[in-house]
Amino acid sequence: MQKKIPAFLLSFLVAMLVIFCAAPLSQGASTVFAEEEYPVEYDEINDSGKCGTNVTWQIKKHYVKTSEYDINLTKTSLIISGSGAMKNYAYQKNPFYCWVFDEIIVNEGVTTIGNHAFFHTDARTVRLPSTLKKIGTGAFWSNNTLKSITIPDKVTSIGKDAFDTNKALKSVYFPDSLKTIGGDAFSYCRKLSTIRFGKGLTTIGSGAFYYCKSIKELTLPSSMRYIKSGAFSFCDSLSKVKLNKGLKEIGSEAFRGCKNLSTLVIPDTVTKIGSGMLSFSGIKNFTLSKRVKYLPAETFQRCKKLKKVTLKKGLTRIGFFTFEDCVKLKSIKLPSTLTKIDDCAFAGCGVTKVKVPSKVKKIGKYAFQFCKKMKIIKIPKKAKLVGGKNIVFYECRKKLKIKKY
Repeated sequence: MQKKIPAFLLSFLVAMLVIFCAAPLSQGASTVFAEEEYPVEYDEINDSGKCGTNVTWQIKKHYVKTSEYDINLTKTSLIISGSGAMKNYAYQKNPFYCWVFDEIIVNEGVTTIGNHAFFHTDARTVRLPSTLKKIGTGAFWSNNTLKSITIPDKVTSIGKDAFDTNKALKSVYFPDSLKTIGGDAFSYCRKLSTIRFGKGLTTIGSGAFYYCKSIKELTLPSSMRYIKSGAFSFCDSLSKVKLNKGLKEIGSEAFRGCKNLSTLVIPDTVTKIGSGMLSFSGIKNFTLSKRVKYLPAETFQRCKKLKKVTLKKGLTRIGFFTFEDCVKLKSIKLPSTLTKIDDCAFAGCGVTKVKVPSKVKKIGKYAFQFCKKMKIIKIPKKAKLVGGKNIVFYECRKKLKIKKY
């Protein structure tokens, strides 16, 4: 005969079993099934180092976690911090060479961007501090993604090649504090179309905007004094240039190859222009400063659209090949102050008649060669024809009338 388990003991055993099983289940549920809230954002410092006596750099990466297994890198930042000047680097020796960032942030306190500091370093945005005073040679040379840059208010100089070959750069804004833009500073920035010069700029360096094919207009500030050689050469879209009173010198080939530039007036404050200043350009109308004494070699070489030139009293010499192949220039009035015409000065020119001023003492070899449309020319009796008449007027029309007075 089997013995029955007392009812109270059975109830106790069942209760203990429930308690024993329920406790771990409850604890396990809170551990296994708790859900993390997404997205989760966080930063990591990828690398760091020194780039100046009191300046450091760090690479910060920003991540977004969208699930337990999905983590996305959303931003990579190069951050420059400290005080004073960044280190100068040799070509291709900067620590960020060939790196690609979403942004470069230079924090307050940094005063100088060192030479080649960010050479061949890509960044879509660059933020510069108000403490910055100088941007060094090649500082941002060869950036492929930067579209716009604003130079801070205390910067006084931008070095040579500073933004050379920035392929995406479209706009640049210069502060009033800026005095000098270095040679080739923005050369080959082919998409650069918007430039705002500050009120304190005095010098634009050689080739500063060379081959910037998207610039359409230029208005120079009243502070401008010197435009160096090739500053705006081959700016194909450039159609309007307003030069300021107070400008002193324009360098050689400054506007060479600007095929859409049709009119240029040189202010009377200018005392010197360089050779080939408008060669191979689309210039049609030109007015020279009364203070320029020498119209140098190749000034209008192969300017095949040139129709009107205004030369003022004060000019004493016309250089080699100055009007070579200006086929649409049918007439020109030479100023009474002119004393010398150099070799090949009007070679292949389209002039039909010319009066050489009475003060001219020397006309160089081949000065009017291939001027096949010229019908008559008047020259002073005392003027020396270097090489003789047949050389000076080589291959001109046979019925050319040469009158001496």
